[in-house]
Amino acid sequence: MLEPEIISWGVTSCAAVFALILIFSLKINVFSSIGLLFVFLSGLTEALIILFMNKTIRITSMTYYVMMTMFVPVINLILGILFLNEMINLIQLVGGIILIISGIMVQRLRD
Repeated sequence: MLEPEIISWGVTSCAAVFALILIFSLKINVFSSIGLLFVFLSGLTEALIILFMNKTIRITSMTYYVMMTMFVPVINLILGILFLNEMINLIQLVGGIILIISGIMVQRLRD
């Protein structure tokens, strides 16, 4: 089995090659100073996400990992409300409640 670090950098390298092909084929100007900074930071962030994802799967069960990733939209909604002054509608509220209830039910059924 490959180490999580090797998988992380392999996936990131493949994504970087794909991004370079798209940049040159679509003639996108990312070579400005701010563009390069965003490209570097997004690549670094993606590499760290994959690294921690692989380490999490190694330490815990896949069920726990998937359950935790289901909370990402709920966290994004809360951060959007707090920092971007987004408004919540009924569908988002119902979806968040369903996610939280299903996470609690999965954890209780496992025990």
